[in-house]
Formats: sequence, C-alpha cells, structure tokens
Amino acid sequence: MEEKEYRKNISCKNCKIEFIVRFKMSDQGSIAKCNKLYCSKLCKKEYLKKNGTSNSIELVCRYCKCTYYKPESLSKNSKFCSRVCQNRSYASRNKKEKKNINCKNCNKTFIVIENSKRKYCSHECSHAGQKGKTKIFTCAVCKEEKHILENDNRMYCGRNCQYKAQSLGLIKIPTKGRSGYRTDLPDDMRFKSSLEADYARFLKYKKIDFKYESKCFELIDKGKIRRYTPDFYIEKEGLYVELKAGRKDKKYSKNLECVQLVKNIGYNIKVIYMSEFYDMLKKEKLYEEIPNIERRNYKKSRHLIRNWRN
Repeated sequence: MEEKEYRKNISCKNCKIEFIVRFKMSDQGSIAKCNKLYCSKLCKKEYLKKNGTSNSIELVCRYCKCTYYKPESLSKNSKFCSRVCQNRSYASRNKKEKKNINCKNCNKTFIVIENSKRKYCSHECSHAGQKGKTKIFTCAVCKEEKHILENDNRMYCGRNCQYKAQSLGLIKIPTKGRSGYRTDLPDDMRFKSSLEADYARFLKYKKIDFKYESKCFELIDKGKIRRYTPDFYIEKEGLYVELKAGRKDKKYSKNLECVQLVKNIGYNIKVIYMSEFYDMLKKEKLYEEIPNIERRNYKKSRHLIRNWRN
C-alpha cells in the first residue's frame, strides 16, 4: 500500500511568500519539514543577518552605520555588514591627493600621487634617463655577473634562474604546510612541511648524511621544459627521495610525473608516502624514540619552528 503524500502551505518568515512542502508521514525528518520557516537558504541568510538569533550579537557597520547580527564566535573581529561596505570603506580610506609632474626625460606631463617619488612617465623613459647609471650584480643561482640599472633590485639574471630558485626553495612560496626552519635541524634548511622535517630527523637519528633540495632537474615533457627538485639526496646510496602526503593513486600530483622522467634519464629516485613512512617508524619502534617528531604531537610542536608563517 502506497504511503499518502501530505502537503502544507507555509509562509516564508523573510519574504512572506507562501510555498508548499510535500512529505510522507514515514519520511525521516517529516516534522522538520512541517516546521520549515524559510523558502530558501538565501531568505534564511537575509533574515538572520537583519534579525539574528537568540545567540547572536548586535553590531553596527563602520561604513553604512546599519545594524547587523553575527554569532558570538564571529563577532569579535567583524567590522562591516557586507563585503561591499568593506570595499567601499577601504577605497575611501585610500583616496590620496594627486599632482601633475613633468617627465625628466621627455618632459611629458603626467599624474602621480602626492608623495610619489616617480620621475619618469614610462619604463622606456626611465631606462633612457638612467643610461650610464649602472651597477654590477651577481645572480643568486648561476652566479654570473651582469650590469643592470642602478635602481634595479632584481636577484636573478632571468626567468630560467628565477624558476630554478623557486624549485630549489630559495624563493618562499605560499604553502598550507608548516613551512619554516626547525630549531633542532640545520639552520640552512627551510622545510615546507612537518613530514619533510620528520624525515630529516629520522636520517639524523640514523646518522645518514643527506642534502635537502640540492639539485634542480630540467626535464623535457611533451616539448616543454619542466623544473623539478627532489626533497632529499642521500649521498652514500646516491638516492634521491620524494616525500608525498598525497594519494597512492597518483591523482593531483605533478611531482610524481617528474619522478618518472628523472628515472627515465638514469637517476636513482624513489617516492615515500607519508603513511608508509610513519608506519615504518612505528614498526621499528622509532616513533616514540626519535625526539621532536611533529606528527606525534602536531598541535604542541610549533615551538620547534622558527619564523612560523613567515
């Protein structure tokens, strides 16, 4: 016997438009459907923003001076009722007086901010105006010396050296991992994650000499040059090691493709997954024995990291 379907007309608490709720008495959550207050999630969001709940805190927007509500957990740092008000507030704050100046090279008039130190209207005029004012700089990667303009603050001689620097970890790239120098490991090694730091501690405990991000490979893949730097190099075995916290099905990992390319040109390299590494430590009873393993107490091991989040 088929269950009878019931209908109920409900008036939305926010927009006051009536809507129909269909349900069966055998449905799970049928009581919740009968007590529905809003026709959509958008209406619910708008109503709670205007009126809040019993646990909400009343706030005043710094820009439009309107009253709005936020949960207690979000109210401490809330200043604006919406992203629109936030952007408008920042835009009005950043408005600065402007002035007209003449380019030192072509004498063309252009507009700058009041306290600007600009002297030229374009890069071309800047280069033309500074001819003869050069300095010698040494590239941080290839160590070649070149003449550049006096106000040029570059660190690398070109894009290729910049990409190598990124691959070697010389340029700090934003990461979700626990990047930073460790107080109990060599000062010149800036690890990108706790997994890398723990593997370095394991090698140090075993008295195995290693280098961290020591070689950048330039690989050709489908006609394009790719740069790849393995995480560790174990000198005694002539072995490169790539640590991976990702999935074993090799999804979402360009580094694993590079590992295969490095193997193809004759280098000894292997991949160690995070789960395999920590299982090995536990099996050999080193997990508790090696000091400062971050995985063992992830929340309370931040004191081991110098310049946390820098």
